[in-house]
Amino acid sequence: MKKLLSLLLVLALILCGCLPRGDVSTLSGDDLVVALAFPVDDVSSMSPERQAAYTAACLELEVMNGGLCQFFANCPDCVAYLPEALSAVGAEDHRKLYEGFLSDTGIDPLDPVFQTEDMDAFSRLYELWPWEDFDDAYLSLTPIPELLEAYIQSNPDAF
Repeated sequence: MKKLLSLLLVLALILCGCLPRGDVSTLSGDDLVVALAFPVDDVSSMSPERQAAYTAACLELEVMNGGLCQFFANCPDCVAYLPEALSAVGAEDHRKLYEGFLSDTGIDPLDPVFQTEDMDAFSRLYELWPWEDFDDAYLSLTPIPELLEAYIQSNPDAF
């Protein structure tokens, strides 16, 4: 509950303009992930460093909230950048898990089936593939917020 409240507080501060979107150097953990998940520009126009951090942060938020399927549905602009983004931020185990899951299941994350506003259609997606296998394995990996902190510290001028 404390984690959720912390995330909601940071989100509220960002949305009301009380927390600058550009300066993330003083943030850590979940606060950092939430701040990075709200870009000023669209993903394709971001610097490679911001794009990697944003994409990894979006994956973290979506997997922790509803799973990989939810990431595909809510972050379609990030899907194409995900493998490279994970490698860039030092989440190599996450990348291997992701690519292995796609290979094992035959899922095409760019398939328009994931971009639906119909909740029944979205719910049926959960029945088609073993999402919990990915989600459970993801939880056993180094937390993305830790990797993002190190990534930002090693690229301070990009943030």
